Amino acid sequence: MRKQSFAVDMEFACKAGSDAIVNATGLVKSGLIKYGLAVGVDHSHGEPGGDHLDYTVSGGAAAYIIGSDGVAAEIEHIHAYNSDTPDFWRRDGIPYAVHGESFTGEPAYFRHIVNAAKTLMEVTGLSRVTLTTQYFINQTQGFL
Repeated sequence: MRKQSFAVDMEFACKAGSDAIVNATGLVKSGLIKYGLAVGVDHSHGEPGGDHLDYTVSGGAAAYIIGSDGVAAEIEHIHAYNSDTPDFWRRDGIPYAVHGESFTGEPAYFRHIVNAAKTLMEVTGLSRVTLTTQYFINQTQGFL
């Protein structure tokens, strides 16, 4: 890597990879860079044998080169939906993440997915019938 490269370590469970894509897209569209590399890597931090995260999630990674020439896919819109609803956390000195239990399902995951999808369709003019494919993060069996 050249010393003149923009680089950032974005640590945020389940979100850092998409944030890297958003940042790289913004830099490319603004003309500050020609290409950006967005990499997302994550793995379970659940207690082995004692948490849903241990047996429902694993490790994974993806890398995307973001540019404007000869692209395989185009990012047409970027949309965010956020709140301060707890999902899981790890206190100082505790080796494994702990789910927010009753906060994990309805007030956290489901509220965010439903409202993010609704507001995305509102701002883009799309509807459920105009979308051919939708992908959502695979959540733990403890609240599905």
